Order: sequence, then structure tokens, then C-alpha cells
Amino acid sequence: MPLPSGLNSTVASDTEIFGKGYGQDKSIGVGMSDDGHYLEVIVYYGSAATKTEVYVQDLVKKGPLVTIVNDVDAAFYAHFAGDKLYLQTNWKAPKWRVLEVDLKNPARDKWRELVPESDAVLDNVTFVGGKMALLTKKNVISSLKLYDIQGKFIREVPAPTLGTLSGLGGSWENQEAFYTFSSFHVPATSYRYDLATGKQTIWHQAKMPIQTDQYEVKQVWYPSKDGTKIPMFIAHAKGLKLDGTNPTLLYAYGGFNLARTPLLVLWPLSGCHTAESMPWPICGAVANLAKTGTTAACWKRNKTCLTTLLPQPSG
Repeated sequence: MPLPSGLNSTVASDTEIFGKGYGQDKSIGVGMSDDGHYLEVIVYYGSAATKTEVYVQDLVKKGPLVTIVNDVDAAFYAHFAGDKLYLQTNWKAPKWRVLEVDLKNPARDKWRELVPESDAVLDNVTFVGGKMALLTKKNVISSLKLYDIQGKFIREVPAPTLGTLSGLGGSWENQEAFYTFSSFHVPATSYRYDLATGKQTIWHQAKMPIQTDQYEVKQVWYPSKDGTKIPMFIAHAKGLKLDGTNPTLLYAYGGFNLARTPLLVLWPLSGCHTAESMPWPICGAVANLAKTGTTAACWKRNKTCLTTLLPQPSG
């Protein structure tokens, strides 16, 4: 990783500060704390980043690049907040947890577990307004919760309906934060969130030719071939009788340990219409093939294809 020697400088004059000896199967990323105090270097192993290395440099003191972790076969993602580094990791925690590292003494035996692994998958953690926001997923349903920096629960950010939440974005020093919500029948909507009061207002909503109040989304469960219960979302016009006679477009995907949550991008595929707009109403369904740790029972990873038509779900 070269460090440019200045504006309009040539590549030949740049100084390499990191990366020597890493092969083409590794990629290197950099980041910086909001105040410009610390530099983060992260090394990703493979496209799936099943393992990462984390290094930190104090730019104010112009210190050396310090190894935080490079010898553990797990993923670590770093977040700065003040003089602390927080690691979101699946090390000894398949559903992820958060560790606190004091940058003044980053030795591993001094690390502190701030957020232990729970029955929900920890998708993302952000540090905004002096607080910690956790985006979790359980049974393929997103939750966004706010905690103080000691890990004490403050409140949950309520979702408008069944759908997909993004993480809470903002800066460590500012009480204003933003998040995005969407669903099969709700276009991407950005909310401004007041961290001090919990008040939220719509900041921007994508304009789409869809009448949200005419549709509904529900979650049902169906048995897989081995008997494991798998969640599935069904979207349809309100008042439609789900008696098994409606034409239904089923979409399913289960590769790369990814779960499909309600997003408007899938809505045109579902072809959901009201009885007034088409001769016959149809439904859309999105089946979650891969168990990505989002349900209580862990299933085999990376199911890559739908091998059999599934029975009619209950509910």
C-alpha cells in the first residue's frame, strides 16, 4: 500500500507503508477515525473475507503501524470511537459479537467483550453520537437498537412495517443520525434520527408508482427437505384470500451465506397486483434457502439452488 508523497507526485516517489509479500488472493483496505487521529489498515482473505487482519497507526504521534490481530482464523471489522477501537467479529461467536480494544494498550489479553453473541445475528455496528447502534437479524427480520458505550440498552428504533433496515449512520460527535428502510411495497425511505430524544422524521423517500397502503407483507414458515423450518416472505394485495389457488411467483436464493430480506427491488419480479388492475391477482414469495445464522437452528451454509418445489406454507 503506497503513501503518496504529495499532490502531483509520481508513483515512483511514493513510499510503501504496507502490503509487501501479500499475494493476489488478498485485498487491502484503509480507513480513518472521524477526527483523523488514527489510520486503520485491514487485510481481507479472499472475496468472502473469511479471515481479516487489522492494523492501526497513531497519525498524531506519527507512531508505527501496530498489529491488532493477524493470527486468528476469523473476521474482524474495526470501528473507531474516541481512543477506543471496537471489533465486530465472529471469532468464537458464529453470530458475531463486539470487542473493545484500548488503543493505548491494545494487547489481546486486555480486550473486553462489550456485546456478547446472542440468538440474533449481528449484521452491523456503528458508533454515533457517543452511542452504539446494533443492526441485528433474527428469523430474517431486521432490528435496530441503541446502546450506551458500556453496552446498556437504551431503546429500539421502530420499523414502520415488516421490511429491511439499514445501519444507523452518523458521526461520533453528532447527535444527528440517519437510517434507511424499505420493503416489497415501500420504496427506500431515509429517516433522520435524533439520538438524544429518539424522534425520527422522513428525510427523503424515493418516488415510485406504487400505493403502499394497498399491499401487505407477511412471514410464514415451510419445512425444508430435511425437515428444518425455513422462513419465507409473502407479498400480496390486501384482502386477497390465500387459499392456494392464486398464481404465485416464487423467488429463492441461498448462496454466499446471504439471506433475502424485503426490498422494493424484488417487487417488480413478484408481479403483485390488485384484482382491479389485472384479470386475476397474483402473489409474490421470497423463500430463504440458506440458514445464515438468522434463525435459532443453524443449517448448512450456502445452499445454492432450489432443488425441489416446496409444499404450501402454513399461515
